Amino acid sequence: MTGPKYKLGERVQIAADYAREDLRHRVGVVADPGPHLRRTKPRWPDTYWKAESRRIYYWIDFGAPGPNPGDLCAAEVDEEHLTPA
Repeated sequence: MTGPKYKLGERVQIAADYAREDLRHRVGVVADPGPHLRRTKPRWPDTYWKAESRRIYYWIDFGAPGPNPGDLCAAEVDEEHLTPA
């Protein structure tokens, strides 16, 4: 397995076939997950987290929440479902 494809600050888009319909086609920025997520996943480095399944996950920041209550402003997405934006 090679290293991660994306670095902090890179813009990425989530694939059209992503399992979560509310995240499909969304564009965001690879970001630091912050202290809240680090408490639940302490091995998470600055850029990505490598799961036991050998998948690489990134914290994607979408900016401010959308106009609808409950809209996500960030999400954890695995590398295979991301492309450069």
